[in-house]
Amino acid sequence: MSTILPKTYQTDLTDEQWAILQPLIILPDGGRPNFKRTKQFENINEALRRQVRVQEGRNEEPSLAIIDSQSVKAANTAEERGYDAGKKTASNGIFWLMYR
Repeated sequence: MSTILPKTYQTDLTDEQWAILQPLIILPDGGRPNFKRTKQFENINEALRRQVRVQEGRNEEPSLAIIDSQSVKAANTAEERGYDAGKKTASNGIFWLMYR
């Protein structure tokens, strides 16, 4: 008798990966988590970042942050647009914050 296995995807978690994530996911009573409302993605990312830093022998919290920005041409349909005087175009700003 052959066993039919469910289809797997590249994004499926291994048991080891799930063991790390499972305690970080908070499920509401009788339902699925609302990740946007509860900011669970941010909380999970923060917890994993701390774990990786400790495993690398670094301090849990970063000691340096670098802020960078870039102007990108905005579509005519964009609700919020700024003006980049240097490029003389309507644009939106993209900002990054990188920890070290």
